[in-house]
Amino acid sequence: MTAAADLAITQPFDALSVRVSDGFSSFVSHILHLTKVSHSVVLLSLLYIRRMSKIYPPPPMGSEKVTFIIGLMLGNKFLDE
Repeated sequence: MTAAADLAITQPFDALSVRVSDGFSSFVSHILHLTKVSHSVVLLSLLYIRRMSKIYPPPPMGSEKVTFIIGLMLGNKFLDE
């Protein structure tokens, strides 16, 4: 499998199927403003979260903040080295 095929999104994203706790959008905005991570880190972290969601069951409501932070940490670590 090529890298381009690995990164390709094969199914459309349905924004209505994503359920997050109250205040998650403001949390994400606040974290991204504080950390000043690059767009590449954010996109890579979303890719990691997408891959994880295909393998594991969805996390309990309210834990998406932790999942987002872990994705950012992994993306930043990968692109930093």
